Amino acid sequence: MRPISLLLLCLCGCLLPAMRSFAAKSITPAEARALSADSEATLVDLNNVIADGYFHQGKFLLSVVALKRIIELCPVGIEPYSTAAWLLWSSKKTDDAIAMYRQMLTANPNDANGYLEFGMFYVNRKLDVDALPYLAHAVQLGGLTRERRDIYGIVLGRLKQTDDAINFWKKVLTEDKDDPIAQRELKKLTAPK
Repeated sequence: MRPISLLLLCLCGCLLPAMRSFAAKSITPAEARALSADSEATLVDLNNVIADGYFHQGKFLLSVVALKRIIELCPVGIEPYSTAAWLLWSSKKTDDAIAMYRQMLTANPNDANGYLEFGMFYVNRKLDVDALPYLAHAVQLGGLTRERRDIYGIVLGRLKQTDDAINFWKKVLTEDKDDPIAQRELKKLTAPK
């Protein structure tokens, strides 16, 4: 028997007695909502286990199916989207990966890390021009770690948008004077040629 099948059987075996006891009594709407939320969380956790199992078996597209189930259950949060997009891209399904990133941004429009993830998809493919708007929006939304924020300035420099890069690094250093990447990049851009 496959591990996932065994896990599902065990889960059903544990839940069946509980379901029978709940069916025997009436519950309030508030109790029903709480049970529903608990069930949803259990399904999300179960699909995470399934996605992880398929990933470690090298069955990336089956892992994506489980990740999509998680997204249906809980569309807020970027991890299942970005993981599914990465697996799709790794499986040479670039258009599907891009669609997954776009779905992520639609569901999480104020998550700077979501925009950064999509931008990094393009950076990793050496498509800095395509990455720039996503990185810029991520920086504008704020809340990124120093290392994640600095990717935007590095891409500006690589694209020879020197004035914008210099202004970005100066702004960074007014907010974070000890940022070694900002210091290095600003020095590089302002050095006499």
